[in-house]
Amino acid sequence: MASKRTLPKRTATASNRAPSDVEGQIIPPARSTPTVDDGQAFEARTVKQIIKLLERCTVVGRRPDDVFTDWLELVHALLDMEPKHEQALAETGDLAADPPHVAALLARLRTTYPFREGANEQYLDYFLQAFAELRLSATVGYMDIVGLIYMAWGWPHTGLGQYFTPMSVTTVMARLLIGDGRAEVHRHLQAAIEQSPAAQAALLAGSLLEGEVAQAWFIARVIPPCDRALRTRHRL
Repeated sequence: MASKRTLPKRTATASNRAPSDVEGQIIPPARSTPTVDDGQAFEARTVKQIIKLLERCTVVGRRPDDVFTDWLELVHALLDMEPKHEQALAETGDLAADPPHVAALLARLRTTYPFREGANEQYLDYFLQAFAELRLSATVGYMDIVGLIYMAWGWPHTGLGQYFTPMSVTTVMARLLIGDGRAEVHRHLQAAIEQSPAAQAALLAGSLLEGEVAQAWFIARVIPPCDRALRTRHRL
């Protein structure tokens, strides 16, 4: 009998619904609570749910591939701003100010995907809910959610042979090139933690945790300050 994994459970309560912005600032959606489920079924549901959310945004007159591209730009901005927000909240208690390129992106998206008074819909919220689904899938393990969405909905040029390489093939290629890779990843993580007192403190605080709770703590609390330390060191 195959072992089951603890996977995040989606909830539709207002408390964890992704807000569009606070005083013009972009903020990351909240996390959900875990439950037990099948990994492949979870992946399929995630892809289906994100496509459903993005399809709602085509009502504004944008083609699916344009909506998909706009959403990916927002996803990139959210991921880039998340550690900056965490650092600003820890240091000042306020969110970080959006840099000019992020502010310009938000302004464009608010204009392109406006609020509909009659339907009480904010299309930008659908983008953020889709991001929350994508982010939730990352707590489970690596899933090529973006690639699957692109092939199913993002208008790939299949006539020109544009197909994403299956995950099983890329995994074999990676193992042939770098082997297991875990030792190298561990070495880089150890070096990054040594550069970040905040990461060291977070690692110590979570030292008594076990299993998937410990893994979730490491991803949420230890890796972000490591990323900030490395970016500062290499001036990224």
